[in-house]
Amino acid sequence: MSSERDKLGFAATAEDAFRFLVQDFGFRMVSRAPTFVRYESQAVFVNIYHGRSSYEIGIEVGPHAAVVGAAEERFMLADILETCGEPGGSAFRQAETVEEVSRYLYELAELAKKYGVAAFRGEKQFYLQLRETQERLSHEFLFVQGLRRALSVASEAFGRGDYRRVVAELRPFSRYLDKEDTRRLAEAERRIR
Repeated sequence: MSSERDKLGFAATAEDAFRFLVQDFGFRMVSRAPTFVRYESQAVFVNIYHGRSSYEIGIEVGPHAAVVGAAEERFMLADILETCGEPGGSAFRQAETVEEVSRYLYELAELAKKYGVAAFRGEKQFYLQLRETQERLSHEFLFVQGLRRALSVASEAFGRGDYRRVVAELRPFSRYLDKEDTRRLAEAERRIR
């Protein structure tokens, strides 16, 4: 893997694209490999990676662990953008060519320069906001997954005439149903009366 990945030039390009971390924020590079570059300052780390199997280009930022050996708290660039009111700017970037690696690293570096200043400075209040963002996004994700599951189960139950199950699945989500699913819920409620 290493020799094929070396040819993509990830590490050298990441070093160039993220040079601003050293120049503007006092970071130093502490690790460099064909698919991973890590910078550290006194308070913060930045991991820039090229996924081993996904080929995703990404950035993780976080404060150093309070206790040596403890797990690091990591925030993706998407978390930073969401916290700064710019959701969606960090779309999945899969890079399998030298050109894609270069383009995506420089794109992410520009986004990081623009929105990551507070994270790079280690501002505690910003990290509190990042934690809140991660928690909110996690809850939203779980809600959407629950809704999808409920819709799937209710659809199957409706098809076999199990209207009690339809009601049990859809009623908790009634505020979020579209017209068709609202109609299906009402029909199931009518049939079990």
